[in-house]
Amino acid sequence: MCLEDGKIISSSQDIYEKLCETIMDMRAATQTSQPVIAPKTATSRPARVITPPNQEKPRFGAITRSPATVRDIQVAEMTLDDIKEFICPSATDQEAMMFLRLCQARNLNPFTREAYLVKYGGRAAIIVGKEAFTRKAELNPQFDGFSAGIIVKNENGKLEDLQGTFYDESTQKLVGGWAEVRRKDRNISFVSRVSMKEFEKDQPMWRSMPATMIRKIALVSALREAFPSDLSGCYTSDELGVEEAD
Repeated sequence: MCLEDGKIISSSQDIYEKLCETIMDMRAATQTSQPVIAPKTATSRPARVITPPNQEKPRFGAITRSPATVRDIQVAEMTLDDIKEFICPSATDQEAMMFLRLCQARNLNPFTREAYLVKYGGRAAIIVGKEAFTRKAELNPQFDGFSAGIIVKNENGKLEDLQGTFYDESTQKLVGGWAEVRRKDRNISFVSRVSMKEFEKDQPMWRSMPATMIRKIALVSALREAFPSDLSGCYTSDELGVEEAD
């Protein structure tokens, strides 16, 4: 077999036919692998982007992010060195690691004051802010609202549940707090009733706003019972008997 004047010359007809088929297959593969370029037309223009009716069109130059993206990244990328340098320099490696793991497991951001690591009396306390409890509940699709208030004893010695934190100090004595948390997937709500005698402390906030403080304790207790998967292991400073860092 040879080439003569650009033509294939072969003494075997079978070899000649197979070689021709091979050349044709190679040519077809080369043609199909080349990109197809659409002809340009005078009327072609970029496709128009239509904003959905309920979605606000971003301003020119604005940076758009999905909700809580930066916050979640901060929590996920926190390190042991970050905790010891910025959150609690006096913490041991073990204490800092426990705090780091809790923050990441519960998606708490200490840089936005959702959680604290406080050393007192040689011990470390992991504190979670009240707003973190309510935020966690609101993010849960089964959350169905809550009610909270205080428990007072009137002049006749009868106990009353009041909404909010207002009461008449001249005729009513503050004795406790209460809260009720509702879930869409439960037939009964989660109720917490706590005593002033058990939680009241000789601290500035308790002396100036006792009703607010006892209501908060009742609320976080009920939220923790209603959403254990999101809030177990989380306690406020008032429950632990320590003051939050400034």
